[in-house]
Amino acid sequence: MPPKNKGLSANQKRDRIMKIFTERKEVFSYPQLEKEADKVGIRRDNLKEILESLLSDNLVETENLGTSKCYWSLPSQALIRLQQKCAEYTEKIDQERQKEIEIEAQFESMKEGRENCQQRTDLENEINQYRQQYQVLLKNFELKQKNDPERLQKLKKDTINLRYDANSWTDDIIQLSFYLKSQAGMSSEQLDQLGIPADIDNI
Repeated sequence: MPPKNKGLSANQKRDRIMKIFTERKEVFSYPQLEKEADKVGIRRDNLKEILESLLSDNLVETENLGTSKCYWSLPSQALIRLQQKCAEYTEKIDQERQKEIEIEAQFESMKEGRENCQQRTDLENEINQYRQQYQVLLKNFELKQKNDPERLQKLKKDTINLRYDANSWTDDIIQLSFYLKSQAGMSSEQLDQLGIPADIDNI
C-alpha cells in the first residue's frame, strides 16, 4: 500500500518525485510517472504541478518525443543545480551581512556627541529590517543545504556570530541609555520618547 499523501508539504512531494528519478535513473513518459507517483502516495492531479516546479528549478529535464514527453534527471545534474542554488543564497547572505556591517559603522559614528534621535530610530528600524531579511534567506538556504551537513554547520556558526554582533549593538544602546540617565539626567519617560524602550534586552 503506497504511503498516504495527506499532510505532505510541497517540498516533501517534490522530494518523493525526485527520489523516483535518482533511484531509478531512467527516462519516464508522463503515464509512467503517474504510476510511479501513485506508488509513493502522490495523487495524479498533483503530479503536473510538481513536475513544473522541478523543471523551473532545472532539477528535471524534459524532451518532446513525437506527441508525448519524456522526463529524466541525472544525479550529477541535480547536484550541480543544488550547488548553484547554494552559491546564490550564500552570496545573498554575504551581501546582507555586509549591509549590517555598514549600518553598524553608521551607528557607531552616531554615538560620538549627541545623537540625532530620529536618525537613530531609523537606523534601528533598518537593522531590524535586515535581521528579518537575513532570517528569510537563512531559512531558504537551510532548505537547499539539507544534504550538506558541513556547510550547514558553518552557516549555524555564522548565525551564532551574527547574534553575538546584534547583542553587542544592544549592549551599546543599554550603555548609552545608562549614560543619558546618570550623566545627562534624563528620565525613563524621556528615553522612551527617544525610541529607547525600558525593557530592551539581548536576543
